[in-house]
Amino acid sequence: MQNLFWVIFTEVVMTAFIIWVINYLRLFRHKITLKGFALGLFLITMMGSMLDALLYYIVAPPSFLNSILAVNISMIIMTIAVVYILIAATTETYSRFAGLEVFVFALLLSWNEISMALFLRVIGFGFDGVSSLGSYISYFSLSITSILFLAPMLAEMVYFIFFRMSPGFEKRSVITILIMQLADPAMLGKSSLVVPLLAAYSLLMIAAIYYLFSYVYAHRDEITLSSRKILRWIIVLIVISAAGLLEPVLYTHPFGLSWLIFAVSMMVAMTLYFTIILGMFQDEKIAVPDV
Repeated sequence: MQNLFWVIFTEVVMTAFIIWVINYLRLFRHKITLKGFALGLFLITMMGSMLDALLYYIVAPPSFLNSILAVNISMIIMTIAVVYILIAATTETYSRFAGLEVFVFALLLSWNEISMALFLRVIGFGFDGVSSLGSYISYFSLSITSILFLAPMLAEMVYFIFFRMSPGFEKRSVITILIMQLADPAMLGKSSLVVPLLAAYSLLMIAAIYYLFSYVYAHRDEITLSSRKILRWIIVLIVISAAGLLEPVLYTHPFGLSWLIFAVSMMVAMTLYFTIILGMFQDEKIAVPDV
């Protein structure tokens, strides 16, 4: 891997930044002001657009026009965020952080993670250019299924599971998502470890399903509407993940493209994790016993 120091530095800084943003939004969730909402939106948008601009600057052929385009990528995205904040300031008064706003922030945080994975893959492993749409999708898939995407995701989950989440169904759901991500078969790229990791992932998926659904069955009379919503999304995640494991068997080349569905499952897992941790499903309190 090239530029190892900068890869590690970026991952540490971005992971700490995202943890701080989530902690901020969780802390002021029920009393957030428009100023607080705008600050969170501005910071997340700024980091994501900066990573995208740097990525374009690195991969695009060196020229004055491409330099201008790289700057404009960041400026356009930031402008959209500022316009949204201005519109919100004239139409709404924010008193709590819930519903659609939580989902939008979850998508923005996932976008930051995806942008970071693409950026780190470029500076860590280089970029040979994209010859077709298929090769671009393959490169994107390799970035999402790599350890560069997985490591910060797992670090954030571990932090919130052990230091911020209270015992209950939401915590168990996040642990379930964590277990399902521990043995990403493609995280080390095309290597001899793909098959052992594939077997390990299959076993971990079975363990995760048992871990969650045995609890649901034992407390089936206490599960509320909100917890059922989380459960349905986890079922969707399991189905996509299972399809992602089947795809490489049916479609073996190129390597990145054969893991595209699995990459989609990882993005779904991260977005679902963010919606849970930001409290999207807490509008109706989940009344279940401790994990």
